[in-house]
Amino acid sequence: MVHFKDTSSRRHPTCRARYKGPGLTLIALIFLILFPYTFSFGDGGATFTLYNATSYYLHAVINGKPYTYIAPGGSVQSDVGFGGVIADVSYSPGQNIKGKGSKSFDVQISTTTSGTGSSTCSDNNRSKTCTSSTESESNTVIAPISWTITSADLQ
Repeated sequence: MVHFKDTSSRRHPTCRARYKGPGLTLIALIFLILFPYTFSFGDGGATFTLYNATSYYLHAVINGKPYTYIAPGGSVQSDVGFGGVIADVSYSPGQNIKGKGSKSFDVQISTTTSGTGSSTCSDNNRSKTCTSSTESESNTVIAPISWTITSADLQ
């Protein structure tokens, strides 16, 4: 006669069940609540565009981020936020020409606000009641920043 060992787990009636962690439903619920906050639909700051108007390839460092071998007539674009831009540009190696230039730019932000308002009053026999409301709308514009590099900029 063959005897098999029972490998099923049996709990003692006084033992507590082991905690298995948050359920899948709870995780899905948290994800759905936080999902709209993971994407930004507004402006994230200024955009800097560097145009190469030379007949040589260029290397650039824009706010610490390197861009290599920018083709003649080509351009690169970088999101720079609200803090400004520092761009360092030089000729790419291997072209028998030397020169470098640096320039800094400030982010230009303009905000316009327009508003409309209304007020209404009612006069009861004993008291006068007035209410007012104001609706305002603001529009923020961030000017794009660009630098067109010519040979004169690279000394």
